[in-house]
This record gives sequence, structure tokens and C-alpha cells, in this order.
Amino acid sequence: MEKKGPVRQGSKVICGASVAGSRHRKDGIPCQDAWGAHHLADDAVVMAVADGFGSVAYGGDGAGIAIAAAIGAVKDHFEPAGGEGGIPAPSCVEHRDIVRAGVDAAHAAICTAAGETGTPPRQYACTLILVLWSGSSCTVGQIGDGAVVARTTGGLVCLSSPQKGEYVNETFSLSAPEYALHLRIVENVPGISACALFTDGVEQSLLVKQGSVWEPYGPFFSPAFIYLDTLSDTTGCGDEIASFLQSDRLRDQSDDDMTLVMGIVKEGICDD
Repeated sequence: MEKKGPVRQGSKVICGASVAGSRHRKDGIPCQDAWGAHHLADDAVVMAVADGFGSVAYGGDGAGIAIAAAIGAVKDHFEPAGGEGGIPAPSCVEHRDIVRAGVDAAHAAICTAAGETGTPPRQYACTLILVLWSGSSCTVGQIGDGAVVARTTGGLVCLSSPQKGEYVNETFSLSAPEYALHLRIVENVPGISACALFTDGVEQSLLVKQGSVWEPYGPFFSPAFIYLDTLSDTTGCGDEIASFLQSDRLRDQSDDDMTLVMGIVKEGICDD
């Protein structure tokens, strides 16, 4: 699966792409990553990326199910107060609780899909990163690897970093019964003018590890965000991200599926 193109509304533009890794291309297997974004009320946006485990039968399906359910649950919280289902207005709900509800909904949707097919939920194993960007602050929920990088008033920061298990190449799964124990939430980080979230296929290219701390790779993010700042027409930015993900530089670093989603605050952008 490959999804590209900007999602526009208000002052935020979201661009992204998912591309199959060289291993999957060689074997004729479709991309098992997924991403999505949706604009909400009050200049808020929800974004998500998921990486289906290649070691299970339906990892790619799990990633797609997780994205749809997580974004749908966050959208529900932005219905008018007293609307259908009596959902409270977002101003009455902590952002961490909205993000947690999105992750819970994604897990439940995977379990439902597994039950309908008579398949153990572990066969839909995937990671999930869910970002609620409201005004100039971000709240992140993450299970598994991948990361979120943001440009803040203080510079580039890693809002959420890869979650690795005890063993090499081990990460945590949204489909596991104990998924909630591994959910990391970073709440209301202020002063954000741009952000990016990505799956583990691009970790080696976009992150630098200093001791036990992950840091953004500045030579990519600083000019990339500036480039998006200067674009008057962002309709092709998803294609540019896809081309970047398929470049020799990244292919030399990883043969895994790759997803990168970037968001920027743009002045004067309106709905199409």
C-alpha cells in the first residue's frame, strides 16, 4: 500500500507516504506499513503511522485496521458537545485521554477483526504511533518502534522514540493482551511549528543515538522543514516524500517498509 499527498485545512498541511521495502518488492509482498491523517475542529489534526509485523500472517491488515480505528476514535471526541452519543467536547477531555482512547479503539478493532476470521490477534501484530496536534502543542501515544520528531521554539526534539524489547529487533505490539502496559504517552509538548512521524524502516536514517538517548538527525529535518515552509504549493509533497523513501541512500540503510509523515504550519491555507 502506498498513500501520498497533502491533507490540508486551516494552517496545517500534512504530507506523507508509505512504500514497500526492497525485501517485499523482491518477494512481491505489498507494503505492510500504513498511515493516515485527519483535520479536526479548532485547528487540530490527528496523524498516525503503523508498521505491520512481517513475521505474522496479517500484519499489514492489522496496521490498516489500527490507523482507521485510532483516527476514527479521535475524530469522535471532536464532535460537538451533546452530539450523537453524548461525546463531550474536546475542551472537556484531556488530550492524553483522547489519545489513549484512540489506541484502545485500535486494539479493540484488531481483536474484532481477528474474531471475525477465527485468527489469533497476534497474527495482526503491528506498532502504532498516534499524534494529536492541537494549536501549537502535540500529544503522542506510541506502542512499538518508530519515532516522532518536532521542531519547537527550542529546536529539534524527539517527542517519542523507538520502544525496543529485551532482545535484538524485538518491539512491542498493539495486538498483545498487555498492550496498555507498553503504551507511552507524551502530553502537551508546546511550541511546535512542524513535526514528523515515521516507522522503523527509516530510523537509522532519521535518528542518531547518543548513549541511550535518541536524537533527531538535524541535517535532514532542519532543511526538510524549511523546504516545506517555503512551498507555496504542497500538492506534490507526498510524491517527494515517496521518492526520498525510495532513494539509494535510504535503501542502503534498510530493506524494510518505510513510512514518513510530515506536518507543517502554513499561513493562508484553506480547504480545497
